[in-house]
Amino acid sequence: MIDCLNCSTPFEGNFCPNCGQCSNVRRMDFHTLWHDIQHGMFHFDKGVFFSLKELIIRPGKSIREYIEGKRVRHFKPISMLIVLATLYGLIYHYSGINLYFDAPKVTDTTETAKVPEKVAEMIKMVPQINEWVGTHYAFASLGTLLFFSLGSFFAFRKAGFNFVEHIVLNAYLTSLRIFYHTVSFPVMYYYYSNQIRYSINQYDMYIDFLLAFWVYMQFFRKYSLFKGFLLTMLSYLYFSLFLTLIMVLSGIFMYFVVF
Repeated sequence: MIDCLNCSTPFEGNFCPNCGQCSNVRRMDFHTLWHDIQHGMFHFDKGVFFSLKELIIRPGKSIREYIEGKRVRHFKPISMLIVLATLYGLIYHYSGINLYFDAPKVTDTTETAKVPEKVAEMIKMVPQINEWVGTHYAFASLGTLLFFSLGSFFAFRKAGFNFVEHIVLNAYLTSLRIFYHTVSFPVMYYYYSNQIRYSINQYDMYIDFLLAFWVYMQFFRKYSLFKGFLLTMLSYLYFSLFLTLIMVLSGIFMYFVVF
């Protein structure tokens, strides 16, 4: 029997049953300090590299194992998404390029007359939206995570997983997408130009879809390739519908309330 150094509870074993502190509390040294930095800031000892490796090699299977209970070695899904999205957002922001969309240019006086004043003000906000996405990429990723989860939940509703489990699934899937974009960013940046920007975005959309198809096929397991492909397309259709609906409602709100 030993007394816990944190809460003074007498116990036997490796961890205190009252507060969970390890029985083997070492004297502070550089090794202990580095371990505390890893654990406190990133929880690397809980498996960020392990989870990333599993997502690269066997994404759908490892995500299903996590949902079914094998969670000790894995990095938490939402935390992983936030870390990777923050990293990619910093790279995107300081690269000084725009991967999304430009504001429509309305410079001619005859064209300006055709555009309502409120619409013109909304158009002017497009660069600000791009800037916000770049500086808050983690929040933007969390926002789209909800729509991706709704899409897969309705498309694969007969698979028997609840909505929260679909959030976990798509959090890991989004992390895999962001990792791909981060790794391919130097090549994209080198060849980037306004002429090929939309080709790059289209190429990334195809890759993202194939990643989703690969993950869903491994995760749900019971579907044929053809049916899995159709259901993945259906999940993207649901995603697009939900996202478009929110954008339209937001536009209506801004038109009648904000401006």
